[in-house]
Amino acid sequence: DWREAMGGDDPRSWAAATANLGRLAAASGDASAADALFEKALLVGEGPHLRVVADGLVHLAAQAAADGRWDDADARLCQALPLRQADADNRGMAEVLHDLGVAHWRRGQLLLAARCFEDCRGSAEEVGDEGLRCVALRALAGVALEEGRVVVALAYGHEAGLAAPAPDDRRAAALLLQQVGDQARRRGDASLSSEAFRAAAQILSDPAAAGEV
Repeated sequence: DWREAMGGDDPRSWAAATANLGRLAAASGDASAADALFEKALLVGEGPHLRVVADGLVHLAAQAAADGRWDDADARLCQALPLRQADADNRGMAEVLHDLGVAHWRRGQLLLAARCFEDCRGSAEEVGDEGLRCVALRALAGVALEEGRVVVALAYGHEAGLAAPAPDDRRAAALLLQQVGDQARRRGDASLSSEAFRAAAQILSDPAAAGEV
């Protein structure tokens, strides 16, 4: 039992038990207790407890994000990222990079957000997660659109549409391209606007976008 292991002499067993208690504290919303337990668990630098601590930190980050506490979410994700790397959890690392990008974006740090989304895109490609890759591409398009880089947003949005593995992904890419078209039209760029709307229409006309295949 991992509770009994808290009193044991084996460092890895002790770290695993402590990390599990921290995860329970995180799940219950007791962030201060979770932080204290995770800090103790990380005194042991290697072992399967790293994934447990990372999971707990991601959970706390999600709670903070839901409450709009983006600084807190950012800090916890920055703690979780090297743990994912140390655990060689590439898919988990890609997910943390995406969430960290969102936290940067919400805090107005668009350059940092774009870097995270680019890294997420690359990691997702490495593990073959096309869904997460498309999410990262749409996020990159959204950041570019917010920065007024409409041509870049169009490129990312179009790539997201081409790579979309599921109907929801294709529809989301089409909606984003329509937003690109709207912004280009407001800027007086009729040619770019038409290109964006054509790309969106092409995606929506594909039977896959409607879930027919």
